[in-house]
Parts: sequence; structure tokens; C-alpha cells
Amino acid sequence: TNMKAYSKLEHLFYRVYPALRNFPRHTHNSLCVKITESFTECLFCMNLANSVKSKRLSYLSTAEGHLHNLVLMMRFSKIHKFISVGFYQQIDLLLTEVFKLLKGWIKSSVKA
Repeated sequence: TNMKAYSKLEHLFYRVYPALRNFPRHTHNSLCVKITESFTECLFCMNLANSVKSKRLSYLSTAEGHLHNLVLMMRFSKIHKFISVGFYQQIDLLLTEVFKLLKGWIKSSVKA
């Protein structure tokens, strides 16, 4: 069940990645790269958290930080009209769901 957050974030990444091609050209080397890196780093940290029990909380906290960055960058993209409001709402809803799953994973790791 812990990897449910990973799975949902991975599917979300596959959904967002094609939209990055529609961003203005001047954002491809900055914003688009940062969005892609935040997704991949977050997924990487979740994978490590699942594998390395001794550093699980550290990796999950890092993943949470990358998720916060993703929320910020997606909001920035909506404000500057790089993505539509409807697409942003869908992405924001899914990011919120991943956040809840990640928080649950963190809480269950603290108890263990």
C-alpha cells in the first residue's frame, strides 16, 4: 500500500510530461526541466524509502519537499497560462491525493 503514492505519482508524471511540450520555448530549459526533475526525484526518493528502511523518514521528507515544488511550479504554470485552468485543477487534485498518501506513509513509518 505504501507504493500506491509512487504509482499514482508515476501515472501523473506520464500525464503531465506531454503537456510540457506546449510550454513556451523559453521555459523548456528552466521550468520544464525543473518540473521533470521534481517528478523524477520524488519518485526516486519514494523508491529509496521503500527499499532502505533505516533512512525511510529522510527519503520520505525529501519526496515531500519535491511534491511541494511540483505544486508551486504547476500553480506558476497555470498563472502564466502555460496550462489551462481545467488541466491544473485535475493535476492539483491528483497531487493532493499523492500528498495524502505520502503523509499516511510518513505517519505509518513514524509508528514503526
